[in-house]
Amino acid sequence: MPNGSSKVKNPPPPSADTASSMSSSSRRSTSHLQKSSKGGSEFKGKRSSPAHRRGFLHRNKKNPPPSPQPQNLIAHPKDGVKLKSCVVAFHTCIDDFDRLYETTSPLKVARMHAVYVETVSRIVTHNGGVVHDFEADLIKCSFGASKRCFEPEKRAVQAAVRIQQQLREEAEILKFPSNKDIRVRIGITMGKARCGNLGSGRMKRWTNVGPHFRAASALLQVAREESIPIALSGTVAKACKVHFVCQVVDVVALPPRRFKTIVYTPVEEKHLPADEWMYQLEESTQIEESSVSFQINSAWKHFCNGHPDRCVNMLEKLKRDSRMEEGQTPSETGQQNSTTQPVKVQVEKLKSLVDEFGSGGGQ
Repeated sequence: MPNGSSKVKNPPPPSADTASSMSSSSRRSTSHLQKSSKGGSEFKGKRSSPAHRRGFLHRNKKNPPPSPQPQNLIAHPKDGVKLKSCVVAFHTCIDDFDRLYETTSPLKVARMHAVYVETVSRIVTHNGGVVHDFEADLIKCSFGASKRCFEPEKRAVQAAVRIQQQLREEAEILKFPSNKDIRVRIGITMGKARCGNLGSGRMKRWTNVGPHFRAASALLQVAREESIPIALSGTVAKACKVHFVCQVVDVVALPPRRFKTIVYTPVEEKHLPADEWMYQLEESTQIEESSVSFQINSAWKHFCNGHPDRCVNMLEKLKRDSRMEEGQTPSETGQQNSTTQPVKVQVEKLKSLVDEFGSGGGQ
């Protein structure tokens, strides 16, 4: 060129034979370096497997080993963590606890609070539950399904009923304020949770019952609004239908998924012998299909599942049945009115809900 600089040309690409010979020589050189750096004794026996060589190559910075997923470690049975079939969350409180200081002396309130905490913890522990913590009058407990605590939903409801009875007796003995001032509300729900047996004593307890406690707290608010002592979720009431007679209260959306569920309250406990509960279960399923309470529960379920038309049909059927029962004798009519009074309340509440929400009942 006129400037005196020579043009540099790119070298020609190597042929296929040259490329194959270069790659084979590079592989031989790298394997020789690896063996020479470790003295050759590193890859004898089991360590000479391809899996070990892959693990050795993963140790460099360019190809780091994949990090283990935390959910796999949590769900692995060797780590001492397993999925329990169910756990019952038990949430209790005293209604209007702060206002008791306005009508009662602080000494009586302190004594009442001490008796309340001691009674709840003693009965829950006796029935196989665990008291997690308490803040003022709010107490959180759980009943886990295990060999030592079978049927946790039954034990939780029995503990709730026993707590109500025991606190009434203590209020009469210690001359606490009237029962109108002391109102203990309890919310019980059921679901799945993971349980661990590693770490300290606090880690060994139920580790992720937070969503169930939030649902139990929502049931606690329903119990306050409806003025009932105990509020049960639909799953708990279904599991306890052999041992308790439950009545429908309302339909609420429980956290965390905000699905509409039916809220029940226990009315009466069935005292069955140990050998007759299976026969009682078969008889109860046959009797419930023809009872008025079964029809009301079916109407509630249709409303929750988003079928208000079926709910209206069930209500019309209940009205026709009630009109047919009006032709009974006076004694039978008086007895029927005393038993069907809650039924009329449930029918009116369902009718108002259908009129309010319309076709969007199950959304």
